[in-house]
Amino acid sequence: ELRVPEHAAGKSLQELRLRQTHGLNVVAIQHRGVVNEPIPEAMLSVGDVLLVAGRGERVAALARLWDPGR
Repeated sequence: ELRVPEHAAGKSLQELRLRQTHGLNVVAIQHRGVVNEPIPEAMLSVGDVLLVAGRGERVAALARLWDPGR
């Protein structure tokens, strides 16, 4: 799980290119407590939670990038 940070808010999954840049696939997006199918064009909001699939070290690296205090 990755919480969407402020710098990624207002962008779509397509714009973030997580698969191409980090090797991660978004399986679902939780927005205001509701879990939704990941639509590439949908805009993300601060606090949305992305459920991602990929190698553990890649998930951890993006988590550190998105939340340096983690």
